[in-house]
Amino acid sequence: MSILKNKTRWLIFGALLITSFGQNIFAREEQNPLTVYVFWAEGCPHCDRAIRFTQKWAREAPYVQIHYLELTREPNNQRIFRTLIHYFGIQRPGVPLTVIGEHFFQGFGTIVRPGKP
Repeated sequence: MSILKNKTRWLIFGALLITSFGQNIFAREEQNPLTVYVFWAEGCPHCDRAIRFTQKWAREAPYVQIHYLELTREPNNQRIFRTLIHYFGIQRPGVPLTVIGEHFFQGFGTIVRPGKP
């Protein structure tokens, strides 16, 4: 059952990425990496799942460069997080927050909410 849920998450996440960007980002070449920022908090179970998911994604897609920004101990990461919350106009900010270019995905679980400014 958990394998099915994991595959479903991959399919949903991939479909949301393709839909959000309007292009097939999975066909990117290594010289044009896809940079991903994941804001997370220690002790957050949703963050743990998002990190495991994105780590697997990066292993399978070498063009993906992921930067993990922990919020509970890193004041500079908190400033960046607040700036992005303001930039995207997120009314109810939370973690994990995944940012890819001009798009963001908030949360991780049964529903990942995509957004853009």
